[in-house]
Amino acid sequence: MPWTFSHPAVVFPIKQSRIGKFLNLPALIIGSISPDLFYSVGLYNISTTAHHFTGWLYTAFPLCIVIFILLSMLSSSLNKALPIPIKAYNQWSLRGYIIIGISLFIGAATHIIWDGFTHETSSFVRNIVFLQYK
Repeated sequence: MPWTFSHPAVVFPIKQSRIGKFLNLPALIIGSISPDLFYSVGLYNISTTAHHFTGWLYTAFPLCIVIFILLSMLSSSLNKALPIPIKAYNQWSLRGYIIIGISLFIGAATHIIWDGFTHETSSFVRNIVFLQYK
């Protein structure tokens, strides 16, 4: 995708799906933009690594957890300024941690797969002929 913040568009239908009721929307959104977060601070090599599933686990995943925790801590303050409140996350349990981790990973997977079909250097585009035409 040409713009980092277009990636969350894919996670909204996932959240509305049958499996989505178990997932955490803020974590899905954070995960969906996470591979590109390093680009915004000039760390291009790390961002390239974060665009692969194994690389994402050791580069972007820890950052996603930090961002999720910060968002959770700031949710009550942010709600005073936002027109639609952010639901405070209060499921700090093993099940809750697993849901957050899975949601972050699914969000990142949507990003990585979508980029695979929209970037001319990706393996999907290199191997699927009709994607190579401009």
